[in-house]
Amino acid sequence: LAITEKHAGSDVASITTTAREEQDFYIINGQKSYITNGSIADFVVTLCKTSSLDSEMSASCGMSLIVVPTNSSGFYAEKRYEKNKIGNFCCDHAELTFEQVKVPRENLLGMAGRGWDMQMEQFQHERIIEGILMCSQAQTILNLTKAYAKERTIFGKPMIDNQSIAFALVNMETELECIRQMSYHCVEVFISGKECTREVSMLKMKAGKVMRQLADDCLQLFGGYGYLEQGTISRLWRDVRASAFTGGSIETMQHILRRFL
Repeated sequence: LAITEKHAGSDVASITTTAREEQDFYIINGQKSYITNGSIADFVVTLCKTSSLDSEMSASCGMSLIVVPTNSSGFYAEKRYEKNKIGNFCCDHAELTFEQVKVPRENLLGMAGRGWDMQMEQFQHERIIEGILMCSQAQTILNLTKAYAKERTIFGKPMIDNQSIAFALVNMETELECIRQMSYHCVEVFISGKECTREVSMLKMKAGKVMRQLADDCLQLFGGYGYLEQGTISRLWRDVRASAFTGGSIETMQHILRRFL
C-alpha cells in the first residue's frame, strides 16, 4: 500500500504523485517513501492525484487508488532504510519511484476521484488491527517481565514481592486491559457497519501511548540485562516504538478527534 511520501506522511491530502489519463491507460509519476514490503511486492496499491485542483475543490478531491504491478516499466523500488532503522529489521521498507509508469485504466480500484474516501475507510480497518496487535505485543512484554520479576532476586526476595514493582505491573496490566476492551468494542462497531472513526482514533492514540510507556517501564525493570542488544526485551522495546506513529501518529489521531469535540 503506497500512500506516504517524504513530505506527505500523516497529511495524506498533500501527496504529489500523479496519474494522468491517456487513452486507455494511466501514466503515473512520483515517489513514495517508507513503503512496507515495497521491494518484495508483486503489485502496489498506489494513491495518486488523478485530476487537477481548482479553487473550489478541497485538497482531498481528485485522488484515486490504482494497482501498479511492480514489473512495470519505469517502476523502481529501493531498500533504503534497512541499515538505518532502530528496529523491525525483519520488515522491508522501500522508496518507490514512478517514472512514466503506464498501467491500464482497468487497474483503477473503485471509482475515479474516490481514492481519498476509500483510503480513509481502509485506515479504520488498519487502525483496529494495529490496536489488536499492540494488545498482543504488550501482553508478550508483560509476560516476559513478570517471569523475570519472579525469578530475579533482590534484597533477599523475588523482585515481584517488592511492592513498588508489583504495583507497577498491576498498573500496566490495568492499562493493557483497557485498550483490549476498547479493541473489542471497536471491532463490534466496525462489524456492525456503523461509523467508528472517533472510537478507532481513540484506540489508536491510546494504544500507541500505552505501548510506548509499557515497553519502556518493562525494560527499566530488567535493568542492565534489558539493555543488552541480544535480549528479547530490548528487541521488543525497539520494535514497538514504531506503533506510536505507524498507520497514523498519536498527533494525527488527536487532530482527527478534535473535530468530534
